[in-house]
Amino acid sequence: MGRPRTLTDEQRKLNKKLYIAKWNKENREKRTAQKMRGRRRKGVMPKVILTPEQRKINKAIENKKRKKTIIGGLNEWIAQIKCADCGLNFEQYPWLAMFHHETERVGDSKGLRCYASGIKRLFIELNKGVFLCPNCHVTLHYLEDAVCDSYL
Repeated sequence: MGRPRTLTDEQRKLNKKLYIAKWNKENREKRTAQKMRGRRRKGVMPKVILTPEQRKINKAIENKKRKKTIIGGLNEWIAQIKCADCGLNFEQYPWLAMFHHETERVGDSKGLRCYASGIKRLFIELNKGVFLCPNCHVTLHYLEDAVCDSYL
């Protein structure tokens, strides 16, 4: 039998660090539970540790709330507008308002779905066209297509 191997203090510290790191990695859930129990005893608010899936769900919920807020404000704003062609007031029926781009959009496929980019972007987009009632909007597009077909 050989002599027992003796370790220096640095080697012992390194071995202990490696062992703790390995244990924490393998027992992450158990470790977070231990931390939370300790914080509850101290009266400190526990830090919520979210998985990537939970973060994605929370972000989707936040986006949905922001979208609702922006669209709600947009509906209030649209209620004050009238059809640019016939003068129909959208106050009672804001969902009837149809947006018509006066110029053709090039390179921007988002259109009015730009609420995700923010309210400034939305109002920039709104300045590129007019609101029409459904009848006027359909008539306008029909006349545009008829003019195009007459040249062929």
